[in-house]
Amino acid sequence: MVYRRLLRGISIVALLALSTVLLECGSSSSSPAPAAPAPPAAPPAPSGPLVLTLTPVLSGLNSPVDLQNAADGTGRLFVVEQQGQIRIVSNNSLLPTPFLDITSLVDFGGEKGLLGLAFHPAYTQNRRFFVNAAIAAIAMAI
Repeated sequence: MVYRRLLRGISIVALLALSTVLLECGSSSSSPAPAAPAPPAAPPAPSGPLVLTLTPVLSGLNSPVDLQNAADGTGRLFVVEQQGQIRIVSNNSLLPTPFLDITSLVDFGGEKGLLGLAFHPAYTQNRRFFVNAAIAAIAMAI
């Protein structure tokens, strides 16, 4: 019985302390934060139908599924092709030698294949990168 009264007294003190802290957090004597600047006015809506024009910038890719930048300062882009190659685009040109070719390992077709690429944040130092791929079953004889 004594312990219950003690615990109830501690609970009430804790609730009072918490409510005091919360009240103090809500009332600040400092000046209010400055208002955010108003967003710029939206441009007027175009009259008539919207026309979208696409311009090809690169050819020679087969089933591209991902595009990455290694953030290594070279400006190169890495295009993941589903059948198992990662191609390099440099200065808007597709280089003839792939960055990675694992076509013999990839189970390609439908929703399977080489599907993604990620560069380690410290790629320039450690040269690590990661791929997401469906790898074909490899038969082994022991």
